[in-house]
Amino acid sequence: MIYFFWLYITVIYLVLIVIVYIFYKIIRYMFKENDTTMKPLYFREATIELQKPANMTDEQCSSLYVYQSDNDECISLWTIPFWQRLKFLFHGRLWLGIVSGKSQPPVWIDMNKKIFK
Repeated sequence: MIYFFWLYITVIYLVLIVIVYIFYKIIRYMFKENDTTMKPLYFREATIELQKPANMTDEQCSSLYVYQSDNDECISLWTIPFWQRLKFLFHGRLWLGIVSGKSQPPVWIDMNKKIFK
């Protein structure tokens, strides 16, 4: 009887080790530092695909799907990796960089889930 008790404890211990290892792998994947860039997403309201400049690589820039409204407003959709979301949650700052030369065009950023009705 005592033999089965120790066998039972050993099996539970091994199962817990496997669960902790899987949890560790998941957390490590979620927090990997090399995936820190925002990525543009396609959305069904997009009307134009802006191609990357010919002199830039895929790592530097990618195509961007945008919705162009009647009043010349371009709207794009982006996704943020989990690690960046946590950083934003704690410090609440968002930097916006636009490669446009010497002047900055008017821009806006919205955190709503949907902006189209």
